[in-house]
Amino acid sequence: GRRRIGRSRGRGRGRGRSDGPFVSVRLRMSPRRVGMKVQAGATRFTRAIPIALLWIAVQSAVGGYMHGATIGQLIANHLPLGSVFFLLTLVFLVNPVLVWISPRLRLTTTELTAVWAMVTAASAVPGYGLITATPGRSGVNATLPDGPLPEWINASKNRLAVTTDAGRLTITRNRAEVFRYFKGWELFFFTLDSPYYGMSPLELLRSGEYGAIWQDFWTNKMWRHGDVAWALVETILMAFLGTFGAAMIALPLGFLAAKNFSPLGGLRFAARRLFDFLRGVDGLIWTIVLSRAFGPGPLTGSLAILLTDTGTFGKIFSEALENVDDKQIEGIASTGAAPVQRYRFGVIPQITPVLLSQVLYYLESNTRSATIIGAITGGGIGLLLTQAIITQKDWEEVSYYIVLIILMVVAMDSFSGWLRRKLIAGTEAGH
Repeated sequence: GRRRIGRSRGRGRGRGRSDGPFVSVRLRMSPRRVGMKVQAGATRFTRAIPIALLWIAVQSAVGGYMHGATIGQLIANHLPLGSVFFLLTLVFLVNPVLVWISPRLRLTTTELTAVWAMVTAASAVPGYGLITATPGRSGVNATLPDGPLPEWINASKNRLAVTTDAGRLTITRNRAEVFRYFKGWELFFFTLDSPYYGMSPLELLRSGEYGAIWQDFWTNKMWRHGDVAWALVETILMAFLGTFGAAMIALPLGFLAAKNFSPLGGLRFAARRLFDFLRGVDGLIWTIVLSRAFGPGPLTGSLAILLTDTGTFGKIFSEALENVDDKQIEGIASTGAAPVQRYRFGVIPQITPVLLSQVLYYLESNTRSATIIGAITGGGIGLLLTQAIITQKDWEEVSYYIVLIILMVVAMDSFSGWLRRKLIAGTEAGH
């Protein structure tokens, strides 16, 4: 296992020496793997001993012969040689037995591997007494001082939690951890193993090592700023690809659903029912269905947004096309323009304000939806938020992700509003 002291959760994080009476030992090896290593070690050990003993015997015999000793003198004067041959014979006889037993040792001696994997944690709490807990396969066997159980101790068959001012000790069947509490987001900028930990901003500026400082901050193992930034980019990309992809598909389909551009009633009916079906199924349902086909990832979230918004944009664009002014189209046609040119210069400029305003609004809305969809499809900031909530102890990470999501939505709202004003104002001015 790996010894880890002073890992903190809750209001802050810290890793290093702990001022409290707790020592944490985390096991990474299951009883089955312990048995496999016992088997492999026994086999290697029994095969290595005969070779080593044979080498010692040859060295002793060669050394005695080179000094002119006879066989009798070798036996009389070099008693270790006789012992070596005796042990060599014994090991060669015992080795097949050990090799035969070792695979069965892994399967039958559950108690041995359980004892191998067990660690006894003892904590002396001032004013209360000694608390001893031994995790094992049957649960956590805790020994507490006599008397009623205090409120700051939570003991069950499979878990023991002790919360004091020095920190919180949690012991389960698989591991024991120590949590220390700090005010604020401890280690947000640098971890304890960073050479810049504890330095003031002025000291950081004076050091001149800006590249190394940024690298330590960006690769912070506790807060994972690089991974969080990429998760935000994934969320925005899901919203961007889904929204603009739906707009490009819905625009030509909107002409088929518009009464004044599609004379065939059956074609209009089919296009409108397609829009009803696409927007009638919620985006979360599309996410679950598509995840079975494409697996988890940002692609699934983008396609779910695309399908839902295609139905919505198709209905909006078709209604906007039905309300266009025919006089502008007639004026373009009087110049001898082809049908495609009529649509390009007589129809598109009229619906551009509606198209842009709706697309930008849904881009902002889909940024929020991509967070929820990402929690299901395993992509974006939604996945990190879900993982932090599931642990039920990384609440400082939950608050951090929520703050980032709010800032992301505010930024997208400001950007879409600015872009809407620029584009629509430019369109109405004839640019």
